[in-house]
Amino acid sequence: NLTAYEGILPATTERAWFDGERSESSHGVGLRVASQFAPAKNVVVETSYRSRIDMNPLANLQGVHGAQAQLDIPSRFEAQLNWQISEQLIASVGVRHIFYSEVGAFPSRAMPARFSSLLGDSTSPEFAWRDLSVLTAGLGIRFTEQLTAHLEYNSRAQPTPTSKALADALGQD
Repeated sequence: NLTAYEGILPATTERAWFDGERSESSHGVGLRVASQFAPAKNVVVETSYRSRIDMNPLANLQGVHGAQAQLDIPSRFEAQLNWQISEQLIASVGVRHIFYSEVGAFPSRAMPARFSSLLGDSTSPEFAWRDLSVLTAGLGIRFTEQLTAHLEYNSRAQPTPTSKALADALGQD
C-alpha cells in the first residue's frame, strides 16, 4: 500500500489582451493527496482528492452584466483501476467527481445569447453549476519503453446549470 502526498499545488490563471500592453494573473493554492495500491497481480487502483483552489479575481475581465471574473477551481475526487492485460496492453476504468456547486459560476460573454438573455434582472434564475461525475474508460498500447499511446473515453466534460431554464438554453448547444 503506497500513499503519496503531493503537497501544495499553486495555480495561476493569466489573461493577456491582444494589444500586448495589459495582462493580469490570478493565483491560488490547494492541496492534493493521492494513493495507489495493487489489490491483485497486474491491477493497480489509484485514488486522489484535490481541494478547492480559491483564485484571486481578475479585475479587468468582466462577464455578462459586468460580473467580476472569480474563476475558482472546484475540488475533485478521482478513482481509477488500471489492469495490465499484457506487456503492451493496459486497460483502465475510472470515475471523477467535480464539486462545481462549491464555486460561483461565472457568466461569460462567450455563452450563447439565449442563455445570457435569461440573466441580469430580478426574475433571473440563479446561475450555478451542478456537481459533475465523469466516467472514463481507456486503453493504452505500449510500443516501446518511451512510447505509449492512450485512448480514453469520458462520459461528459461540461456541467449543467442547476436552473432548468438555463439548462434548456444551453441544451441546444
